[in-house]
This record gives sequence, structure tokens and C-alpha cells, in this order.
Amino acid sequence: MQTFYEHMMQRGWIVAGLFGAIMFLIVGGPQLLDVTNAAWAYERNDISAVQTGWTYYRYAPWTWPIAENPTYGMDFSGSILFSDAVPLMAIPFKALSPILPETFQYLGLWVLASFVLQGVFGWVIMSKITENPMVRILGAFVFSVTPLYIFRLTSCPHMSLTAHWLLLAAINLCLPPHTRRSGLWWGVLLAATAFVHVYTFAMVATLWCADLARRFIANWRTTWIEPLGVTAFVAALVLGSGVWSGPSGVFQGGFTWFKMNVFSFIDPNGWIEGAWDIPHWGTWSYIMPDIPNWGGDYEGFAYVGLGGLLLFAAAAWALPGMLRQVPLKQTYPYAPLALVLIGMAIFAASQNVTFGTFNLWLWWPEPLRKLGELFRATGRFIWPLYYVMFIVALFLVSRRLSPRTAIAALAAVVVIQAIDISPGWRTDRAYLDVAGGLPPTTLTSPFWDEAGERYDALRLAPHANAYKSHANIALMAFAHGLETDAVYLSRASTSAGEASAARIAHGLSTGEWPADTLFIITDKHLAQRIAATLDRSANFLGRVDDVVVLAPGWTGCADCGAAPF
Repeated sequence: MQTFYEHMMQRGWIVAGLFGAIMFLIVGGPQLLDVTNAAWAYERNDISAVQTGWTYYRYAPWTWPIAENPTYGMDFSGSILFSDAVPLMAIPFKALSPILPETFQYLGLWVLASFVLQGVFGWVIMSKITENPMVRILGAFVFSVTPLYIFRLTSCPHMSLTAHWLLLAAINLCLPPHTRRSGLWWGVLLAATAFVHVYTFAMVATLWCADLARRFIANWRTTWIEPLGVTAFVAALVLGSGVWSGPSGVFQGGFTWFKMNVFSFIDPNGWIEGAWDIPHWGTWSYIMPDIPNWGGDYEGFAYVGLGGLLLFAAAAWALPGMLRQVPLKQTYPYAPLALVLIGMAIFAASQNVTFGTFNLWLWWPEPLRKLGELFRATGRFIWPLYYVMFIVALFLVSRRLSPRTAIAALAAVVVIQAIDISPGWRTDRAYLDVAGGLPPTTLTSPFWDEAGERYDALRLAPHANAYKSHANIALMAFAHGLETDAVYLSRASTSAGEASAARIAHGLSTGEWPADTLFIITDKHLAQRIAATLDRSANFLGRVDDVVVLAPGWTGCADCGAAPF
């Protein structure tokens, strides 16, 4: 009869997944699994947009395409994807909305799944490297203690970007031994990734192209059907669901700023002290010193950890012996993979190549620069190379060392890595402990109750994507059944912005404003200009709960907390 230990070793993916779950409980905490606790999501600006966007999407009538979220953003709106709300979760939970609690968040469930699958796919990759079950499991643990995906939960919170298991799954499909049904698995993976995040999809799609190139070189006759079939399948899902439909603009800004620093692999802190009005971000190492960097380099955070550095040192020692054993011609088919990994790394560094604080501007061809402006945060494209570096190091160590020595070495790497990176997540995770349902809005005067009965929508004037009080305003609007453009979307609509400016210009010149829309004036100079042309006998311009409001066609109310401006 098999012992429990032997049984678990044979099913190492379960052990790896459990280790990922333990990492989630240590770093995130069990409170994230309370689906009625949404307060922590409002402690960070980016995540507040996720939860608010989901709240609007959940209670809005079904539309076609199903992924569109028209009441959150109005003419600025688009797919639920553009509030980073993981459509892969949002769409099915919307269908289940009638049986869900009134306040509901699925972000904790999503992050738990990401941590578990990080370990599982780490084990899947290790199963291609070694047959030793303990080495497989310890190698999978190494993937679970890489700081790259944990950083996206604690330090630079983007819940959708914790899903680095999608990248591991794509890399796994690129590695030998190859599955006979690769086209099927690539189709499933690309389709799922399209409903998570566009950046992740771009990386997975690029890796798919590299795998296609490898197979095309080997046998072009059997490869041409897959790109047509997979592309048609994914395009049908994306277009049919509207998951990528939404705001678009000519220039959003951020390219050459949100990038990778050349020293990112050894820099335990991608932040600059005091940046973004936040006084401190934790360093991700007890030992490695912080390297001064460029202001936007946190998007290219890629610290490998002290354990990772020791693993790479061991791999460098093992490399010469492995090169003598593996014929060079066996590596030729993987030249396309190497090229796309290097290409994405160059894209991550951008044309503003920075070594610490020293930057070197390079010429880039116009099409590549346009692509960089489209993605903006190009630093994220270092992620595939980051994981392949770990895979290569694990391969070298596992193959060159005896099983007993490899087990000891990888166990040491896991322990050292876990200890080394702990200052980072321990410092930055404090916001995850905030508990409660939806946070109460500060816009509480009776004025909003009466305005909610009179108007259909609430707009900002002038409009600003990610306005400082967008979540507070949007929650008040939601409570009163108002559509709103007080939103934070990953991309802003140029045409909607132009329409907003034209609406304001028309109102200033004529004194006429849309009768069904309540306005929050976000600029005091604009409020003064409105006051100069507004007919006060038919419209109200005043201050309510420390914000300036314009109520067309209404002269205001008595004892409702509103004072004339």
C-alpha cells in the first residue's frame, strides 16, 4: 500500500497548488475570500475602479455584446475589461447575480486561483525537466516564490495582472516534449487570456507565434491550418462578446516612462521614494540594496530575488558541462522563441534605455514607436523572459546535479527566496486588511436624493479620467440610479473627451445645459465662468458636500445641504 507521501509525490501538481494556496493565505490573507468584503478594494485607486466597474456591470441590464458596460462611463464606456475587472470572472458572475449577496467581490477568488495555478503550471513545466518527483515539486515552489506576480497584488495592485500562470502555460506549450494537440490548447489559452488582460494576451500571442514558427520550420505543410483556425476562433469570441470594445484615443502617454530598467533583475525596489504622493514602498530584499531608478520603472519591476540569484549562479556553474552534452543543433528549432523573448525584452526597455538613473535615448522606427504608445507600460513585456530565465536555470541545476544535491539546492533556494522577498509584500500588503462592504460615500447631503429623482446621469465638467474622487462620485451615482462618466478606465476615449469639451463650450456660450444631466464642476475657474453666463432663475449652481454642482432646469432646494456658488 502506498504511503501518503508516495501518493502525494505522484500527484505533485496537487502539492504545488496547495503551496500556492498557502502563499496566498500568507501574503493576501483569508479575509480576501470573504466575498462580501469589498472595502479593501477601495484602498487603492486602480482596484477601486475594478470593483466600481463590476458593481455597475452587475446591476446593468444585459446588453449585446455582453461584455459592454455602458452605464459606467456613458460615452466614455466600453467593455468591462477596461476597468480591469477580469471579464473571465465578471461575465459568469453577472449571470449569477440574482443569487449573490448585495455586495460581492470576486477579486480574492481570482487572486487565489492565480496563486494556485502559478504553482500548478510551475509543476507542469518541471515535469518536462525532470522525472524526480521531489525536484519537480521544489522547482514548482520556486515559481510560487518569485516576487513578480506577488508584486501585482501588494505593491502595484492590478488583480488581473496576478495571472502569470497564463504566461507559464504559454511557455510550457513552447517547450519539449510537445503535445500532439497544440493547436487546441493554444486556442483555449488565447481565448481565456483575451478575457483577462490585453497585455497578457499580447505576450501569449507572441509566444504562440514563436511556437508556430518552430513547427513551420519543421513541417510547413501541417502548420498553416492552425493559425487560421485559432485566429478565427479567438476573433469570433472577442468580437462576439465585445470584450475588447471600448474607449480609444490617439495618444494616452506613458510610453518610455512605464518601462523596464536594465538593472531591474537585481533592483529590489522599483519605486522612487515619495513618488505618486505615497511616502514609502517596501524594498523586496533584506540583502540587496535599492538601485536608484527612473520614475516609471516600477512597471518593469523584475527582481529575481536572492534565491533566484543563487539559482542563476548555480546554473552558470552547470552551463559549460551541459553545453558539452547537448548538441547545438538541437537548440536551432527554438531560435524563434529566443528571438521573441529578446524582442519583448527590448520592447520592455523602450527607446529610453535606462541604467539606474542614467538614460540613453535610442532611435526607434515609427511603427515600433506607435506600438509602444499603444501599450504604454511596455516594462511588463519583460515577464516572459523573466520566467524563461528561471526555467533554464532550473533545467541546468536539475540535470547537472545529483537528485539528492538538487533537492537540497532547490530547498535552499525556496527558503532563501521566501525570506528575502518578505519585506516587500509585508510592507505593502497593509491595505488588504481593511474590512467592510462598499465604503460609504462622503456625498451624503439630501440634495443628492432629490437630484437622483430629477436626473438620469451625472457628468464631470471638465471631464478627467481617474479624477481624484471618481470612486466616491460613482458610488453615490450608483446609489441613486444615475449613469456617470466619473470613472477610471485603462484607456480614455478621445472622441468622448472632445464631445465633453464641446458640451461645456456650448453651455458657456449659450447658458444652455442638458436638462437630464447633473454636473459636478471639477475646476473652480470653470465654475466662475459658468456663473457669469448662467440664468440663476432657471438653473442652480452651488456647493454641496464640498463639491460644486450645476443642476440645469432646477433652482435648488431648501434645507438639503446646498449653498449657492
